[in-house]
Amino acid sequence: MARILLVATNRERTPFPVMPVGAALVAAHAEREGHEARVLDLMFEEDVGKALARTLRTFPPDLIGVSMRNIDNSDLIETKYYVPEVEAVLREVRQAAGAVPVVLGGAATSIEPEALLALWGPGGRASQNGPPLVDLILTGDSEKVFPRLAERLLLGQDVSDLPGVCRREPDGALSWNRVGLSEPVDGLADAGLFRFTDISRYERAEGVYPIQSRRGCAFTCTYCTYGSLEGLRMRFRAVGEVVDEIERAVDAGVAHFEFVDAVFSHPPAHARAICLELIARGLGEKAVFTASGFNPVGVTEDLLALMRKAGFRTVSATVEGASTAMLQRLRKGFDARDVENLARWLRNQGVLAIWIFLIGSPGETRETVEETFEFIAKKIPKNHLVYITNGVRVYRGTGLHRALLAEGSLSPSQNLLEPFFVFSSTLPRDWYLSRLIEFSRENPNVVNSFEAGQSVVETLSRAVSWLPFPRPRWRLLPAIRRIGSPFRAARKDALTAPPWPVVLSSSHG
Repeated sequence: MARILLVATNRERTPFPVMPVGAALVAAHAEREGHEARVLDLMFEEDVGKALARTLRTFPPDLIGVSMRNIDNSDLIETKYYVPEVEAVLREVRQAAGAVPVVLGGAATSIEPEALLALWGPGGRASQNGPPLVDLILTGDSEKVFPRLAERLLLGQDVSDLPGVCRREPDGALSWNRVGLSEPVDGLADAGLFRFTDISRYERAEGVYPIQSRRGCAFTCTYCTYGSLEGLRMRFRAVGEVVDEIERAVDAGVAHFEFVDAVFSHPPAHARAICLELIARGLGEKAVFTASGFNPVGVTEDLLALMRKAGFRTVSATVEGASTAMLQRLRKGFDARDVENLARWLRNQGVLAIWIFLIGSPGETRETVEETFEFIAKKIPKNHLVYITNGVRVYRGTGLHRALLAEGSLSPSQNLLEPFFVFSSTLPRDWYLSRLIEFSRENPNVVNSFEAGQSVVETLSRAVSWLPFPRPRWRLLPAIRRIGSPFRAARKDALTAPPWPVVLSSSHG
């Protein structure tokens, strides 16, 4: 039996803090295999070094797993690049833990594992001729693999054949045993986040308990990384297992849950089965639910009515646009009429939504922007929130990445670990930024991505968390903006002179 410490490095609290479900799942599976596991969640820690020292004094580990959630926030104007922050944590871990093996995992590693290993692994640029910050990287569905990896590492056995392992070979070459992302997800251990982290702090900060009912996404949106993270084949958890997990968390005092499936509403039969089981157990009377991935494909008003009855009060409508031309270019799988139907049905059923729009992708024009803005102004209820992100972050392996390579706008050697964006060559950037700011001023429920990432969001969240306002508290934002915007204005050259590389293109993947 090994003592395993899982360190969750994510400290991003805007728009709200996300619980470390990945680290908790790995810890739960390690315990299932007879190991002793603990999670150090850094979300609310003010001093990482002190938190590590405190944990290592009481729980000296044989192996450390470090979880990295995101590379950056994917926003062109207000970019947050998390690699330096994670590197600082890794340095603290290596200094405090000495020669204890360190394995890096988490969603970010499945996107750029080789680049991260070249940076932090043996002989990596960040090692500064000293010991590596990480010994190897584990990608893909890692909760079932990690206990086997731990056992082999501690016995000094070869691990290169294990799925998802990215390591440096004795001859110095980088090797990555790519995973097929097809492992069944039924029988997953209950993450039991309430055993590993302070749920009450997340609840106060508008955090929600993440529930995953399936993995994989059948959609092939040009910009999306879900193909790399979870694969295209959908793998379902048994409905009873999912709701059992929710029921145990409710018994532990959890009141707010978020389904974090890529698209909760697709296929609708699975979403319907989840809702019926929640209703049968009366959980909608004890807890509140939201779905973070929700698009119009397969959605009917009957499904929304059933969700409302099951306890869903909000969804995140990840539609990205309301122009059929742009939705087709993005390969979203639906058109503007479907988006309009969704808005009407959500209003009819009393389900609030945060609407996510992506403006400026290749092929965007003034006309398509105005189509989307007209839909937002006329069709989305004013008590819903609209979030607009600008430009597209290019990630390796996406349809957009392949299209840019094919047209010669992107070199195969381009460093994509660092933020790299594409913006439509047919959309004047000065005009768009001016129009966006004007539109946001006219519609207080519209928040731009360069506003949502500002520290004032966390400040406001902390302020209202102690006041008796019902959740979701983002409903207060339009009222605040009608009085006066709390946000810092965007630079006038935010799109024409951004700090990270941008390629102008009309290619859509």
